[in-house]
Amino acid sequence: MTTIVSICPHCGNEAPDIWETLPNNQVVDMRCSQCREPYALYLMECYSCEAEQMFAWKHTPPTSALGQLVCDACGKCGDDASAEDENQEAFR
Repeated sequence: MTTIVSICPHCGNEAPDIWETLPNNQVVDMRCSQCREPYALYLMECYSCEAEQMFAWKHTPPTSALGQLVCDACGKCGDDASAEDENQEAFR
């Protein structure tokens, strides 16, 4: 099992999520344990392949930016996954 690691966008400090407490697909406000600066964290679970990936910003990103994130494992973005879900619903 791989531990997800968040990296502070201010100082680069790495913090593992050893307890797996971060919610998937939700922006969370964090504070770095090293530099004490606040930042926004997003644990993306890909809708296509279910891989998890961490994203961090100095400020909360607009919601539209979250749909543009690309999965490193399968190369699909949030908007691609949404379109696939809509297409699959049409055939049910």
